[in-house]
Amino acid sequence: MATKTESQIKQSVAVPVLKAYDLWAKTYDSDGNVLQLLDTKLVNEVLPALLSHPHETVVDLGCGTGRNTEKLLRYQNIVEIFGLDGTPAMLAQAKSRTHDDPRVHLLQYDILADSPPCASFLPSSVDAVISTLVIEHLPSLPAFFGLVHKILRPGGWVLVTNMHEDMGALTGAGFVNENGVRVTMDKFVHRVGDVTAAAIQCGFELQRPPIVRRVENEEHARGLGSRAWKWVGINMLYGMVFVRR
Repeated sequence: MATKTESQIKQSVAVPVLKAYDLWAKTYDSDGNVLQLLDTKLVNEVLPALLSHPHETVVDLGCGTGRNTEKLLRYQNIVEIFGLDGTPAMLAQAKSRTHDDPRVHLLQYDILADSPPCASFLPSSVDAVISTLVIEHLPSLPAFFGLVHKILRPGGWVLVTNMHEDMGALTGAGFVNENGVRVTMDKFVHRVGDVTAAAIQCGFELQRPPIVRRVENEEHARGLGSRAWKWVGINMLYGMVFVRR
């Protein structure tokens, strides 16, 4: 689907988060989302070191279309991968990307529920968790890290990425549908310091300083596509790795 220009956008409509992602699933990976492009590069940079040792199980929490689930399949030292998402249409896209690999289990799980179950279908403890571009939609950081703490073994790590608060002050996740209508959804702006504090409160340690990404200059913008120009110089994304104590 071609990206609509600002002048072609007719109106804006807010819908519940899971419904929005259900509608977005078919074009999520192809609509020129600059934040997603930066996120993909960040994850590609940090995963090799994190996965340099054998991992029995890795959870992709909020796996969406399986962008990261597919990356995890490249590591032969991972025995099982659990991709969890609350949106059937996103899980269908993830299934098509992972080609029914026997190591992958794609399961519907609503982390947005007021009191989500503790994913009892997972092993008693997992080695690692990846959760990218998810916490923007969660009102409670302690609830998120509390859940991760329950499923992660001591010494295991979690990689979290999120829209930077500088970008979050200006926009939120959303897309323009085929009718030229901008679809928006609930968002919560979580600052880097707030995420760190919540993780420490829930029994984690920050493994390394936060990684911040932005569109650095016009040359960088050209490589990211037409939607990147307006974000030059603005912090857009951060990534953080925490280890469970």
